Amino acid sequence: AVNALGKDVVFWIYAGFAALGLVFVRLCVPETKDRSLEDIDSYWTNGHRWPDHDGASRAGADSGSGTRTRPLAHSGHRAT
Repeated sequence: AVNALGKDVVFWIYAGFAALGLVFVRLCVPETKDRSLEDIDSYWTNGHRWPDHDGASRAGADSGSGTRTRPLAHSGHRAT
């Protein structure tokens, strides 16, 4: 198949699938940093909503699914 299409065409097909994969991950895979395995399981089994652990009713809130933490600076040191 590579010889029939040419190496450049096969490369661009591969690049297209890689780009589609990146879009899928960005849109459909939730951030799980600092989440417990139980929270992640609850997310997938309860309508794609993160569990609310503070016990308070958060009407109209998205239960934190849209919140993002600021990335650490890449200085080689971890924040404490």
